[in-house]
Amino acid sequence: WSNQLHNEVTLNAYYDRKKKAASAPWGDVAVGLGANVGNLFTGVKATVEARVGRHLPSGFVHLPDPVGFGLSYDESEAPRGRSQTALYASLVVRQTVIGYSIFYNGNLFRDGPSVEHETLVRSLILGLHYERPRWGVHLNVLLSSDMVDPWVVRSEPDTALNYGTLTLDFRR
Repeated sequence: WSNQLHNEVTLNAYYDRKKKAASAPWGDVAVGLGANVGNLFTGVKATVEARVGRHLPSGFVHLPDPVGFGLSYDESEAPRGRSQTALYASLVVRQTVIGYSIFYNGNLFRDGPSVEHETLVRSLILGLHYERPRWGVHLNVLLSSDMVDPWVVRSEPDTALNYGTLTLDFRR
């Protein structure tokens, strides 16, 4: 238990700005910048995202960010038309510069355990999306560079943050 973080209320604010760089009926490319400030996570990120498919909804890629790192749920809108079905793939490349993370730097307001971590993290997010006007299914796989030097954490040879998400969403 000596390596466990202490209980601490976390407060985070974030801002994301995305803009379409190219658009066609069968695909689009967007670029974005974002920043997070708080005692959960503080950092900046730059993204390039691409979508290819059929009946693309307006908006951007639905990303699998954990709570506290971003909640841009309305990044995409429902497919146009009541009978439209959107089926598309997405590819997102992201660079994140970490200033502070409670998971690596430890508690902000109390002394606790910490781990030296990488400041620059590269991520690749692959996704498959199926959307109807009232609901959608999003399958994403996030692959990242190492977060901690593997020589520092000898018992954990793979320190990359790799995971998959399956998200179901419903709209009114």
